[in-house]
Amino acid sequence: LWQGQHLLSLSLSGDINFLDKNNASKPVRVVRGHTKPIMSLAAKDRTIFTGDVSGRVCAWSADTGSAEPIQG
Repeated sequence: LWQGQHLLSLSLSGDINFLDKNNASKPVRVVRGHTKPIMSLAAKDRTIFTGDVSGRVCAWSADTGSAEPIQG
């Protein structure tokens, strides 16, 4: 997926890697998320919530792309 000047890839560990089109050998940025398949998604304001099959829920910032697990 192209996002601006970066190519985004999704690793099997659930990380989203931002690759520079001129040097793809090392990610410019890595966004960490789920390691299990995501089964649910919801959004409120500028936050996106995702839940995986293990019950882990993460809150994602639409502004920064960073995720924080929600403790239950």
